[in-house]
Amino acid sequence: MNKTGLIGMITMGALIVGFFWVHRYATRKGRYQNISTEWNVAPPTSKNAQRVKPVRRKGGGSVDHIEADSYESKIEPDYTMDDIVLKNGARIREVGYSIGYLGEITGGREPILILQGRECYECGAPQTVYLYSIVELRIAESLSYPGKVHEPDSKAEETIVVEDSRHYFGACLPGKKSVYVVISHFLNDQGKWESVGKAYTANPNGSLKADSIDYKTQITVSQDCREIPPEDTFSD
Repeated sequence: MNKTGLIGMITMGALIVGFFWVHRYATRKGRYQNISTEWNVAPPTSKNAQRVKPVRRKGGGSVDHIEADSYESKIEPDYTMDDIVLKNGARIREVGYSIGYLGEITGGREPILILQGRECYECGAPQTVYLYSIVELRIAESLSYPGKVHEPDSKAEETIVVEDSRHYFGACLPGKKSVYVVISHFLNDQGKWESVGKAYTANPNGSLKADSIDYKTQITVSQDCREIPPEDTFSD
């Protein structure tokens, strides 16, 4: 083989090898770019790596269910308030934390929800009863949870009872098919005990109506008139 033919064969081999490496480099570069694009679009986080489903609490009446964040989760807990989902799909937000459904006051264009919950998360706030007007889209009344409410005594290293109440709802008063009744005894600003009675009903338009009643009114618990079990609550 002459010198010219040898040089030609060497040149042709170099071109083939070079083409192979260029093609391989271009292919790998394109693949890395695709991976980089996917990474930028959906970077892995603890939430999409281990997504936590919200707690789903049972409802009743007009409430389909209640959605709450998994506060105890160690995976990026979200401390937003619970969502109350009605059976018509509407959502009620900004009511409170650890919300639970108790019942309803009926008789108006829309019922008034009877809910329990707390106004904050991990703040020492006692449980509260919320009377929520669906028509007005607001908490129409906030009430101390039934039972004894304890508060710190500034004069002693102990707590004292500042309120003792009982709550009933349903057909609990003559002539009223749906009413929320509160019988409460509490310490006033002068440190003396007072007793009051309140009856909450729904106006025809769905707003809340409050009337005073004799705190000595006898309430008979039955299938149509239920009492919310009282509990001792403590506030910081």
